[in-house]
Amino acid sequence: MYNDALFYDLALSFAKGIGPVNTHRLLNHFGSSKELFCAQRKKLLRSGVNTKLIDAIRLPDNLRKAEKELKFMESHKIFAIRYSDKEYPKRLKHCHDAPFLLFSKRKLNINKKRILSIVGTRNMTLLGKHFLTNLMHKLKKYDPVIISGLAYGADICAHREAVKNGLSTIGVLAHGFDTIYPKPHYNTALEMLENGNLYTEFTSGTKPEKSNFIKRNRIIAGLSEATLVVESAQKGGSLITADMAFSYDREVFAVPGRPNDIQSAGCNKLIKENKASLCSNEKDLAVCLGWEEEAGKLEHLYNVEFESMDNDERRIHSILLETDRMDTEDLSHKSGLEIKDLLSKLLEMELKGLVLCYPGKVFEAIRKLN
Repeated sequence: MYNDALFYDLALSFAKGIGPVNTHRLLNHFGSSKELFCAQRKKLLRSGVNTKLIDAIRLPDNLRKAEKELKFMESHKIFAIRYSDKEYPKRLKHCHDAPFLLFSKRKLNINKKRILSIVGTRNMTLLGKHFLTNLMHKLKKYDPVIISGLAYGADICAHREAVKNGLSTIGVLAHGFDTIYPKPHYNTALEMLENGNLYTEFTSGTKPEKSNFIKRNRIIAGLSEATLVVESAQKGGSLITADMAFSYDREVFAVPGRPNDIQSAGCNKLIKENKASLCSNEKDLAVCLGWEEEAGKLEHLYNVEFESMDNDERRIHSILLETDRMDTEDLSHKSGLEIKDLLSKLLEMELKGLVLCYPGKVFEAIRKLN
């Protein structure tokens, strides 16, 4: 069912002290985890790998654990998404510390979806719950994927309201797939799998330890085009997620609260420091993220401009037509244009009405009327 590439990827994931950034560096250098394991010690040293890390990678126990994990995945129908796979979430791929392996309960491609992560306090007020209930109902028409961490409070409220409104929702776990934490959310997790998914970067047997939740938070932030903080005290995991989203150049929103409300202190701080935009309703999200879908109107307004495209513009437009939206990094790679030249062309195309620009330098082609 699984090939050698995954076997060695798993073995590499068990190497202690390597981390995602170093893993990506080594894989870029050697081409694959199998080549890394098969490389001679001299070659490893020449690539800059120190002896301690070499010993950690070459530990025989890593191979044994990889074989055991493969059997677990087969028996529990766990899917592995490798960093090089086309199904790997594109937004997460653009994060420097993205996991090179992501485990999933279902095959669900979310690359062409609108994605919103929702985080907040574990001790939600009735006001916060009411806001989320109303927000999710109003967001239904935009059909976003809702991502959170399956924790108490805002997380589970977001998941349940998403399920109730027929929205796809994804839970990111801070442990392996041999358990669900917290246990009271097990049934909700099963319901989520009918139209959503569960992700984790952790192998079976990994416990929900404190450090794992911070690692989990970066995936929540990285998967999404925007993160919404509903309620948060002055400190907490939701603020860490918001900071990570901000560092990834993603949109961050926060629901404002009264100045003396402890449960809204974190949200108010994000807004005050210009790290988050104020969110009072679904329109605040939809307008800022370009979910209002004005493309149809623009087709009529700018239909005449299609004939004015030069060769580079036609190539860019053709590439964008093959997908819903694409960022400048991927577009530069596919078109063969340098970033500075590409940005210049995209600006001209935007003025002609040939493309739409969204936050994060993401572009969408306007389709020609038949």
